[in-house]
Amino acid sequence: AGGNWFNYKSTFRPNYVRASAPGGDGGGAKPKPAIDAYKAKGAKLYAAKCSGCHGADAKGDGSNYPSLVGSKRVVGHTEGFAMVVLNGIQGPTSSGKTYGAGLMPPQGAGMSAEDLAGLMTYIRNNFGNETKDVVTVDMAKAAIEISGKRAKVGSAVTDAEVMADHDKALPGDVLPPDTLVNPATLAPAPAAP
Repeated sequence: AGGNWFNYKSTFRPNYVRASAPGGDGGGAKPKPAIDAYKAKGAKLYAAKCSGCHGADAKGDGSNYPSLVGSKRVVGHTEGFAMVVLNGIQGPTSSGKTYGAGLMPPQGAGMSAEDLAGLMTYIRNNFGNETKDVVTVDMAKAAIEISGKRAKVGSAVTDAEVMADHDKALPGDVLPPDTLVNPATLAPAPAAP
């Protein structure tokens, strides 16, 4: 219908590879400091999973939803915080107060280790929380494994369980926050040539 205005064989060459833009290297996403890459991933998850209850500022409402700002669970040991995120919590929180119906639903369903690592790193380093650390993907994998081996797997944790069984750091190597990582995969970026 277009006549001779367009001829596919003369316009597209076989095995054509587009050249990089002038001044560009043609590579994918530029490496970012680990803390920034993890927080960027976590910010999206926080908006989707957490802000509806805890608020965009993470301060909760004081009666139904607790504040995450300065919370002992958030800025304390990473294993305890991971258990709360993955399994939810019932009864009184670390402050001793019971909020709303006394049950935070689990948030771990469908959450990958990358998701958990990003979310925890984001919450621990925003809203006035300044742990200045990265919860790595390997640490998050360990958290998911630990969660699956709980005596009461499938039920929400209590603060007493967190204190008795999970008040410790997640296993795994520490990643310095300024380590360059691929922002899409969170894998350490290859060293520059």
